[in-house]
Amino acid sequence: MNIKLQVSVVGEGDAFQDGNHGQETARILRAVAGVVEHGGEGRFDLRDINGNWVGSATFTRGED
Repeated sequence: MNIKLQVSVVGEGDAFQDGNHGQETARILRAVAGVVEHGGEGRFDLRDINGNWVGSATFTRGED
């Protein structure tokens, strides 16, 4: 089995200001990990702590 994970985040909103960019990015990546861990597949939108769209992730798995 092979997997492919693509994540794209553009952090320009208020959630990424005042030195919070690392924390907010980590929070978003933990959310992606949760979706993958619970069997989610396909493309899904990513949102910052304020609910603003900041990117997307795609997770697929297939046979070799």
